Formats: sequence, C-alpha cells, structure tokens
Amino acid sequence: MKRADLIGYLAFGFPSIEDSLERARKFRAAGIDRIEVVLPAADPFLDNEYIQMTMKEALAKEADYGRYFNALSDLMTIYPAEQIIMLAYSETLDEIGAEKAADEMLSMGLNDLILVGGSAAEMTEY
Repeated sequence: MKRADLIGYLAFGFPSIEDSLERARKFRAAGIDRIEVVLPAADPFLDNEYIQMTMKEALAKEADYGRYFNALSDLMTIYPAEQIIMLAYSETLDEIGAEKAADEMLSMGLNDLILVGGSAAEMTEY
C-alpha cells in the first residue's frame, strides 16, 4: 500500500528568505516529501491573521519578487521542482505579470500552483 506524501508549509520569506531555505533543509531532514511554498502577498485577504502577518513581514523585508524567484532556484537544491507546490494570490501574480510569473515557474520546472484570490482568469491562460 502506498503511503500519502507529507507536505510541509513554507511561508516563503518569513522571517527571511535565508531562514525559509534553512527551514526547507530541516523539513527535508525530517522526511517531508513535498513542500508548499507560499509566495507572500501584499493583501492576503483569504488567510488568517497569523499567515497575513508572515506575508506582510516577508514583503517588508524583501519586496522584490525577482528575489523570491531566484531563491526558488536555491530551494531546488533541497527539493526538486516536482516536489514543490507554489501557492500564490492571483493579485500577486497580476502585480508581477501573469506571463512573467508563468515563464519563471515553467523555466524552473515548477508545474504545480495553488492559485487563490479574486482574479485567476489571466493566470489560468498561462
């Protein structure tokens, strides 16, 4: 019988990008099979207060989404692309540019996206 994968939740950028990468290493060492990487959003209106705080603090320290995508490449030294699931608000991807975000993800081999928020139509085209 196949066992279920254990998925770890990573508030990417909280308390810092470097701390997030270290947490991912600890997840891997603990036997976490896959990792859900949450791209911080400026307005995480669907999340609870704690998750909202983590996203806002992450963006206060690092507002350049290019840095997050670069750090995703670093993350792939810990987890291969097929074991990474990205969660992002559609509004964040709209801010980055849906095509640019999709191109960044696909160029790294990231194919799994949990898309939340109010405007998913443009991103789903990519």
